[in-house]
Amino acid sequence: MGGEGSMAGANISLKMNRKGLPSKRGGYRSNYDGKTLSSKEFVSKKVSPEKLAILKTQIREKARKERRNKTLIFIGCMLVLSSLFWLLI
Repeated sequence: MGGEGSMAGANISLKMNRKGLPSKRGGYRSNYDGKTLSSKEFVSKKVSPEKLAILKTQIREKARKERRNKTLIFIGCMLVLSSLFWLLI
């Protein structure tokens, strides 16, 4: 009878995975009273709309520069590859 060892390993693995489910392990939610923040929540500072607008423009500028750089690199690589291909033919 072959395969019993591998099936036993699979069964053990399934049992261990079931024990790891959030509904089975309790965790930090078991003592949650609803009034205090858990360690998993994020509290952000209040920022004025003007600063948010400045941050948005800075992020957009950075994304635009990165996109332009990627495009230029892609075009440059294509030109180099096409010239090499042309030389080989």
